[in-house]
Amino acid sequence: MKSLTAQCLRLANSALFRQRGDMATVREAVFALGLWRIRDLAFSCSLPLTFTNVCKGVRREVFWRHSLGTALMAQTLEQKLCETHTNQAYLCGLLHDIGIVVNGALFPEEFRDVLEEAIREKARIPAIEQRILGFTHEESGKILAECGGCRLKFPR
Repeated sequence: MKSLTAQCLRLANSALFRQRGDMATVREAVFALGLWRIRDLAFSCSLPLTFTNVCKGVRREVFWRHSLGTALMAQTLEQKLCETHTNQAYLCGLLHDIGIVVNGALFPEEFRDVLEEAIREKARIPAIEQRILGFTHEESGKILAECGGCRLKFPR
């Protein structure tokens, strides 16, 4: 809960919301961010905990920061480029690499080889996954989303 409080205050005081002034209390931050953003933030804070020690090749903090940064960028692009806001851009950004966790959990030794080879060859992870596993984390993430009853739509 402490992490969620800290993230809530950090986001509310970020450049995205700074025009509203500094926020010192969680109540002020919740009002500034709105319920949708709080829901997404709660999900993003719990995501790394859900997969603790599942994927040993990827540092939890690095994965979380990357996912959160992508989510915030997707949300900002949606706000600037789209007439209507579906509130799904943030969630899509947050979950865009969830297949990395899936592959790391289901194939720990092979995925560790994928990461080591990608670093050694300075290659993109999907290319190495395709060669070693026969599929990519993008495909695993799509399967998870479709099987999990996710309402997000993916291009065919």
